Amino acid sequence: MLDDLLLTRCQGASGDLIDWSSDGLISLGFRKELFILLPKQSREQSELSDVFTLTRLGGTISELPNALSELVCMDEQVLVGQVQDSSVASVVEARWSSSGVCEAKHCVLSLVTDTGNAFIFSQDGRNNWKCKFNIIDAQLSYEHIDLQRVIKYSQLKHLRIKSVGWFKPLKIDLLKAPIWPLTTNSTFVLCTESEDVWLYYLGETLTRLIKIELPNGSKVRKCKVSDWVETNGVSESYVVFELTTNELISQKIQFKDQFVLSDQFVVAPASRNLISQFTLATVDNYTYCTYSSAQLTTVQLQTQKVLQSPLHSVVSFTSIVHYGDTLLLSNSHDSVVIAELDWNSSTIQVHQFDYRQQVEYNHPLVYKLNAIRKQGPFRLMAMSLNPTSNNLALVHSERLQNTIDSRNLSSKEDYSLSIVPLEPPRTLQLSSIQYSPSYVQQLVSLGDNLAIPDPLDQELDRVTNAYTDLSAGLTDLFLLPHVQELRLANLSSPHKHDQKLLRQLAEIVLGSIKIEQLEANTSDALLYTSYLQLLDRKVPETNIVRLRIPGLNAEESFALGSKFDQSAIISEEGHTWARCSVTLLPLFTTKLCICENCGAKMASMETKYLGALTARILKFLELCPFCGGRWIRK
Repeated sequence: MLDDLLLTRCQGASGDLIDWSSDGLISLGFRKELFILLPKQSREQSELSDVFTLTRLGGTISELPNALSELVCMDEQVLVGQVQDSSVASVVEARWSSSGVCEAKHCVLSLVTDTGNAFIFSQDGRNNWKCKFNIIDAQLSYEHIDLQRVIKYSQLKHLRIKSVGWFKPLKIDLLKAPIWPLTTNSTFVLCTESEDVWLYYLGETLTRLIKIELPNGSKVRKCKVSDWVETNGVSESYVVFELTTNELISQKIQFKDQFVLSDQFVVAPASRNLISQFTLATVDNYTYCTYSSAQLTTVQLQTQKVLQSPLHSVVSFTSIVHYGDTLLLSNSHDSVVIAELDWNSSTIQVHQFDYRQQVEYNHPLVYKLNAIRKQGPFRLMAMSLNPTSNNLALVHSERLQNTIDSRNLSSKEDYSLSIVPLEPPRTLQLSSIQYSPSYVQQLVSLGDNLAIPDPLDQELDRVTNAYTDLSAGLTDLFLLPHVQELRLANLSSPHKHDQKLLRQLAEIVLGSIKIEQLEANTSDALLYTSYLQLLDRKVPETNIVRLRIPGLNAEESFALGSKFDQSAIISEEGHTWARCSVTLLPLFTTKLCICENCGAKMASMETKYLGALTARILKFLELCPFCGGRWIRK
């Protein structure tokens, strides 16, 4: 277990503080500052600072615009906790999308502030965080509201944003050509003060999809979205809304080629008892909603079966984690609960401990809490799982405070981040589409004796006759398990299997395209013959291809079938050009796509000398075919 990461001079923490992305980034949304932990690789790894690089976005958050600050509403209603005129915004929710979103195919981060505004942030190639969308702008456009005019509360409630929830990726075996865009990964649920909830698709713009209608007068505190499960060939997900009436409502959503609303039902009826926290988990194709109130309750959403057990604590539980048949609950006062679900006997076996004292129980979380306690008194502020549910992130304070509600603290204090391995993942065969290389490498860094398996050293089967459709072949380049194994192995042994993967790509192209279909004097002819040479096949005839150099009034000539060098190509004019790692074409321009993980260089789609076949291949290669890394577009 790696040593903790110190987080100095932070202000306020909540149970939903931590969110962990499938790109390996962790966000920590403190009251006045957002921390983002970026994954990094170090030769020696003894502490979390060797695995993460810390970025603090204090100024970025405080300067976020407040679109609602100067509006005039004739019948405005202000809810408890509502902030509208504050000059400095505070983050109340920070959540990652799944990987594979937008042009860079990374995760993006949604932020909701206490001023009722919401933003989507993305990272550029220089590790700078930029506001990609102000979600209120989309709401203003779709609701046809002009803030230069006096408005009514019936309009204002559609603008005050309360929560954003991202849909999860579909199972990899359900993907088909074209893989991108990944529709579910790019779709989120938007909750406002209105009972109308909208699904938005994130593309070049924000596009409304469908509306979820909650019961009249409903006001959402927050929402969460479950993983997809497959039922009778249809993918189903559940969106659960926590209302201000301490009610939980579930909306089932189905997806095949588009989103379709299904059943809506009450998970927890309205009550005077506060729902202090709830979480969603998927285990063995079942989705569960667990919440803490006067009792600990777990509901199996498909069947609506319920397990309950009383809780004994003077302070509400603010964090809940559900993995397998185990529940973990904690609060910032003194309590941690480890509960085991038994659906056969319809019972929850609850073990509740005071973590201020030495705890005797066989669980990795207990071992860690005992170790922290030996260093001095502390408070456990938040817990959260990583996307593969095998590592638990904890944030704890380094000293006790008399005030229990840490978000109301005006003074700053030091916190620490700990990561506790719970259990090794069943497999490291994670798809490059859904998990970036940095996340897979992070699993290895955090796991105990965890390694990426190397596939058997054997040549891939020739697939020349397997594909008559180029799109299907290029899709399988990312979906076939044995190809994915090679990409994963390249993460632990860089470039070891590059040649096999490139030969697979060449086989697909040559098997689905005939040279007679290509225009003679284009980059396509040079690409085709380069693939023939890579596979040690005969080049039909020797011709000269002339390619124009972008930005210059000049051409370079290349003889098809000349002596083959995979790394460089020499023109008839005697100039040596580096080759594209993927197409083997000469790289005439600095406008390149460079893999952020392995450094492979690929011609940009913006390159003007590309032929139709070349452009078609590049369009499919949204990820690096050698390691699954995301392209940095220069």
